Amino acid sequence: MKNYFEERGVHKRYCEINRIVQGCTGVRRTTGQHPGGIIVLPVGEEIEKFTPVQHPANDVNSDIITTHFDYHPLMETC
Repeated sequence: MKNYFEERGVHKRYCEINRIVQGCTGVRRTTGQHPGGIIVLPVGEEIEKFTPVQHPANDVNSDIITTHFDYHPLMETC
């Protein structure tokens, strides 16, 4: 936070910077997802047959599933 304000020429007291830092502690900065495409499956097939999957940021309650595998080898199994 200190660098953020310094780079913008804004003077903040140490206690104010510390207060803002405390509010940011533990906040997730990214889900780690990178958009790349979709995988279309044959009717009746489950994605787990072709590749392991995970939920974004390991959120098992999310409806979104992702994979970190290259799609080229997946195409060879079809």
